[in-house]
Amino acid sequence: MSLDALAIADGLAARYAPAAVTPPTGYTNITLSTARLPNGLAACPVVLVFWEGGTFVYQSGQRSGEHQFRVRFLYDRSSGDLRKDMVAIYNWLSVLWDQTHAALKLAVAGVDKAIPTTYELGDFDYAGEHFYGIDLLVTIWTTDAVTLTP
Repeated sequence: MSLDALAIADGLAARYAPAAVTPPTGYTNITLSTARLPNGLAACPVVLVFWEGGTFVYQSGQRSGEHQFRVRFLYDRSSGDLRKDMVAIYNWLSVLWDQTHAALKLAVAGVDKAIPTTYELGDFDYAGEHFYGIDLLVTIWTTDAVTLTP
């Protein structure tokens, strides 16, 4: 078995897809959740998944990994009303924290669990535009069999 990096990223994006998320009352649902990053955004809110890095440990034909993915929720372009934008971010944060818990293994072979470990609220640039949003750092633990040949 070999780990499939794109399948892991896509599996994580699927946890934040519109069909998997119930938005906070009064808010528009996520319009796009993807690890296949677009060149620009037509509508918000969106979730974009970036692979940040990770580590492997090899033992007796097995490779264990710990990988970090940035799940970036872009709520919207700045409305000019900071109070309104930040209330929306707080409401969305509660929803996003728990999105991986219903499917920790992401339905991907080799994934043991995926858990959000840190988060940050703020403003982010993407494709030359400025958005208010949330960054979740999701740690994914993996195990797969490997054959090491000298």
